Amino acid sequence: PYPMSYAIGKGTIVVTSGLLNQADDEEISGVLAHEFGHLYHEDTKRSLAQVGALVPLILYYKLWMLVINVLRRSNNGFLGLVGLSLLIFVIPYQWMIDLWSLIGRKLSQGVEYRADAFAAEIGERDGLVRLLERYSEIEHQKWGLAEQLMSTHPPTMYRIGKLEDSG
Repeated sequence: PYPMSYAIGKGTIVVTSGLLNQADDEEISGVLAHEFGHLYHEDTKRSLAQVGALVPLILYYKLWMLVINVLRRSNNGFLGLVGLSLLIFVIPYQWMIDLWSLIGRKLSQGVEYRADAFAAEIGERDGLVRLLERYSEIEHQKWGLAEQLMSTHPPTMYRIGKLEDSG
């Protein structure tokens, strides 16, 4: 199994057996401290609110796409014109959803740095750095523009650099 951990809800941390089997005690302590940082800063509440804000937008968008598809299939020119005008509305709407998602991913990267800083503040920096160094070798090292825009986590090498600077 893939080594992974994450914080959910008000006080739950999930750790996979892959992480427990592959990391030593100090590395696990570093990861747990990072996840406790998410709980301490209530990051899970913010993430849930962020996703929750997108749900009505996405449902509204999907409804309009359904209407457009029905109108597009009709042979009536007037309905096709209505469909085109809806399309003019829907495309910017989709861009708004994409922009909201992009902003959310960039905010999430800042949240990861903050959770790393929390781990360092409570004395678990070394174990977290060692684990990140080990898994940075596995991580895809091609961090182009697309990866930077789409990822919720900053590149591991940047996280390691910030942690090392904090020590």
